[in-house]
Amino acid sequence: MEVSFDQLAESFAKLYWNLVIRNGYSQGHRAQIEKEVKKFQVEWQIPSGVSFDSLKDRHQLKLIKRIESKVIRKYVVRALFANTEGQLTITPGAYEFLLKYQTNIFKLNNYELAKFLQKKNPHLPQGILLEEIEDITQRESLQQFQQMIVTSSGSTCFYTDRPLQVAKRSISVDHFVPWSFVHSDELWNFVLTSSSLNSIQAKVANYLQSAI
Repeated sequence: MEVSFDQLAESFAKLYWNLVIRNGYSQGHRAQIEKEVKKFQVEWQIPSGVSFDSLKDRHQLKLIKRIESKVIRKYVVRALFANTEGQLTITPGAYEFLLKYQTNIFKLNNYELAKFLQKKNPHLPQGILLEEIEDITQRESLQQFQQMIVTSSGSTCFYTDRPLQVAKRSISVDHFVPWSFVHSDELWNFVLTSSSLNSIQAKVANYLQSAI
């Protein structure tokens, strides 16, 4: 399996934008990625509280490119970058391991992230909830799978069987089994629906999970 630096940059950009700009969590005054997202926010006059997926497409792309050049190449992969041709290769054994234990790894990472953020943000109420961190770190956009689903299954809503307008803001790729339960982006679990209905589904899933 190969992971491009563009993919890494997109994940970093989305995660840290939502942590710093949407939710107001600091990574520490020396964190270069925090400096970059805050600088980007000021340059484009984007208000706080806005999620990464709510940004205009051109702003998302510009931020991803900035994170790749200013952070990924310089701090994350550094000396490896010139020798990897812009991508990292994960061996089959490592990929199988990550796939098998992804939920455990995900929860462990979020636990450590929550502890780190609490230390860096002493002004916040004690005890940042892990559920909130999970909400921030989960993937918010599944647009990359939209065309595959449309090609194989057509552009009708899975829940209502009504035709959908295949446009970025009016159609959503939804997890049939809620992401909060399985923590996995598998193609078998993706269905198409309208953005408005998907929002309702998410609220219902959150309610059900909190009731368990």
